[in-house]
Amino acid sequence: MSLVKLWPVEFARLSHAPLTRAAVFLSLLCPLLGYTFFTPAGEATDAALYLANPLLTGSLGMAFLFAALTLSACGRERKSGIEPLVAGIASPFSLYFAKVASLLTAAVLTAVAATILYLPSTALLLGGRFQIAEYLTFAGVFLLPMPVIAVLFGAGLYQLLRRFDLGFLLFAAFMILMVVFWSRGSYLGLWMDLGSTGVSDTLGNASIYRMAGYGRILWLLLAAAFWALSALFTRVYGKNGWRSLLLNLRRAYLPLAAGIMAGAGAVMAVFQPYMDHEQPLSLDESGAISTGGGMSVYVGEEAETVSLPVSSAELDLDFDTGAGTLRGTVRYRMTVPEAGSYTLEVATGCEVESVTVGGEPVPFTDLKNDYFVLMKDIVAQLPAGELEVEIAYRYHPQVAAGSEILSLYHEITPEYICLGGASLAPRFTDAAEAEGCRYTAEVSLPADMELISSGETAEKLEDDGDTAHWLAEGEGYSVSLFAGDYVRMQIPDTGFPVYFCYSRAYEEEFAGMDLKNLLSAVVNYCTAQYGALPYTEDYPLLIVMTSAHMMGGGASGNLSYMGETFFTSGNLQNPDKGATAAEVIAHEIIHQWWGIGQVVADPENSDWSSEALTCYATYRLMETLYGEEYAKKNYVEVWEAKYSQMRENFYIRNPQYLEMLPETQRASLDAMVFDANTYAKGPLQVLKAEERIGREALDEALRKLFTGGGTEMPPYITWQDFLDACGLTEADLSLEGGAQNG
Repeated sequence: MSLVKLWPVEFARLSHAPLTRAAVFLSLLCPLLGYTFFTPAGEATDAALYLANPLLTGSLGMAFLFAALTLSACGRERKSGIEPLVAGIASPFSLYFAKVASLLTAAVLTAVAATILYLPSTALLLGGRFQIAEYLTFAGVFLLPMPVIAVLFGAGLYQLLRRFDLGFLLFAAFMILMVVFWSRGSYLGLWMDLGSTGVSDTLGNASIYRMAGYGRILWLLLAAAFWALSALFTRVYGKNGWRSLLLNLRRAYLPLAAGIMAGAGAVMAVFQPYMDHEQPLSLDESGAISTGGGMSVYVGEEAETVSLPVSSAELDLDFDTGAGTLRGTVRYRMTVPEAGSYTLEVATGCEVESVTVGGEPVPFTDLKNDYFVLMKDIVAQLPAGELEVEIAYRYHPQVAAGSEILSLYHEITPEYICLGGASLAPRFTDAAEAEGCRYTAEVSLPADMELISSGETAEKLEDDGDTAHWLAEGEGYSVSLFAGDYVRMQIPDTGFPVYFCYSRAYEEEFAGMDLKNLLSAVVNYCTAQYGALPYTEDYPLLIVMTSAHMMGGGASGNLSYMGETFFTSGNLQNPDKGATAAEVIAHEIIHQWWGIGQVVADPENSDWSSEALTCYATYRLMETLYGEEYAKKNYVEVWEAKYSQMRENFYIRNPQYLEMLPETQRASLDAMVFDANTYAKGPLQVLKAEERIGREALDEALRKLFTGGGTEMPPYITWQDFLDACGLTEADLSLEGGAQNG
């Protein structure tokens, strides 16, 4: 009987088998575990909670269930003792191919059924942020391939081993290795766990889909190659596997197909485009200090360098968002004091095509030396004199070689662009701004994108329907920019111009928060209490929502940005930061004073961070807006309860028992202690300082710290700086001994 005739018969038999029905039923239930039990994508955004976690969990469950089903189905005839009889009715090859085809059909139909089944609940949970294209893409990339890969590997393992137990054990070991070990250092191994990369609610996940889709194609090719090779061990004429192999080698199409697919997979693995191929990443975090608000600073000594004064920079930037690439040219007018080698800092994935001086090409060398995070160096030979150095380049964002951190700080996608500094254009590490240095950047973007750039407000020059051309200008030689479907909302009645730039998908939600008046109150309160930020009409403060792929927040020029994670339902309902969603946003805006305007950090006191002063300032603001009783109930009492709960924890009171805890529980305890010390102990100590010296004296101390900065470890405001400004000692602010970090 031919495969065409056998497939419908075998699929009908498979469909009526109780084990198949059980596997399908359990597969459809697996995504439910992703809502609470298994959260491989984390809990930072609503998309992670309600889209990614269920579908990733479902894909993992389906993989194991269909691997088990495949191993059982392939051994049905042997287990029941009818293998010789069946071999007399149909060709072993035709029967085996029909089984695998039926199993693959069942796997695909089950994945499609799960996609349809969970679509309504996902749409309901995500509300206005639900996008059908995003849901179907995520299901197609993550959910659909996994049971298919499991069937191919399971069928191949059975042909080689002819044992269910050993085959399933090897498949389980393979999956665990993929998740725990093989994924380190390469996105190709990230089948479920997305590493440190968040899932965006509204600014797109094209970067994740590109990498994950590439990896799924690679593993489908390798699984198919493995299966094709294992098919050569199909038992014929009652012979064992090795003797059957010798006979089956006559079917040259099987080893040929296996070789082609394995070769294609190898080529994809070696020449994959989303990770740099150079030397492993060198990352030294010894100088990292947490400053709160999801931000860190790095403390270290800078080596003396030869200064290269830059008088102007001109950039021409052309984005191809579909391909995820930037083709650009940057021209620096600069003074080179002496001829020699000078280093250009570029982002990994940047290919410098030419370096010219006065129109004449000069030699340059890519050192291929990935370092820190997503950077490498190129050395160019420059003559001395007043020069115009032009650099032509092509940039495709990549993960640094050897990195275990799949951080997508630099992105070019159809929904979102985020680039700045050396990721936007190569720049000389020894460059310095000459007096009056300015940049101009001509930017070509898809017409449906709004450009948000550092410096002066970007101007749209023309729009030809598909592409818009923008002009960005500002002081200095470096520019940072974001682009996407942004709404630019001006905050009214502030002492200096402030704009809040956020994804249009949040427009209706933010409209119900009276956000304008709240942000106006935040800016005016902090300006009156601590001092104005240095912004003007020509140089406004732009507070920008960024993708969840960028963890934390930061600042560049007059851009101050924070990830979507600050605006998720979970964060907006976080009682540590505020009683309402709008108050949490106010908390994040106050970080422009404490955390960005002045960095609050102490390497000897991890409890002291910008969160201490930001939480306290939010409390004071809400007291002004809503009264003392409201502020005390929603802030002070919340801090006291959280800190008290930590201190009363059995293991905190009896640290001698900590070693008896499993590692996961110790990690949870550490997280609880960190959370309580950061969001409760810190602001309570500031509140106690207010009780000790009086509110007016504390306000004056904070104003001096903001305007003058720290003195012990400039420019950081340390714990000792705060104590000195208040005229207090550490003992004065002790909360009955407190608790130490675990």
